[in-house]
Amino acid sequence: MFSRLPPKLSAAALTHFSGEKKLQIARRIARQTAASPEVLEQVAAALREKARHIGSHNGEGETFDGVSALAAILKSAGGSFGKKIVDALETEDPGLGKILKGKIYTLSDVALAAGLPLQKKLAAMSIRDIVLLLRAAPGDDVRKKIRNNLSAGRQEQVLEEDEIMGAVPKLQADEVADAFLLWFNQRREEGEIIMLNEDTLV
Repeated sequence: MFSRLPPKLSAAALTHFSGEKKLQIARRIARQTAASPEVLEQVAAALREKARHIGSHNGEGETFDGVSALAAILKSAGGSFGKKIVDALETEDPGLGKILKGKIYTLSDVALAAGLPLQKKLAAMSIRDIVLLLRAAPGDDVRKKIRNNLSAGRQEQVLEEDEIMGAVPKLQADEVADAFLLWFNQRREEGEIIMLNEDTLV
């Protein structure tokens, strides 16, 4: 039932269960490949009315990606809540943990990050790599965030390099983006990078 609800509603509901029960629910969602009325029945009673209204359009036996559903829920949960679930699942199943992290922690998160650590990282990157990173960025908000954390001089250099570079294999841009994301997620887990969202702003 949780996997059928909007991620934010599911994330809010999960906070009412004990740590072990949260982990059990997360395991079941991740392992689902098709809708089943029996799944999570014992923990979904309080949500049944909402689920009936929100999910009534879903056909019986409709297939879906349970891992993606869980990733969306945990991403909506944010903060240490989602991280604890992912870490616990990764201890039990490293492969599942890796897949979840790949779906939860993406380059799109850069748009919501505090600027100072990004400024330091971008200042240490080559102009060519910054151009490739911008080309791999998933949206205008991410590209804007990256550009806004460059000095005026480096912004001009990036524009010039982008014009000179021309087309390159997508693999090159993806490699730079993957390395940047690895750095980003490591610093995020260490607490050096703070995410700015509705929970952290007043």
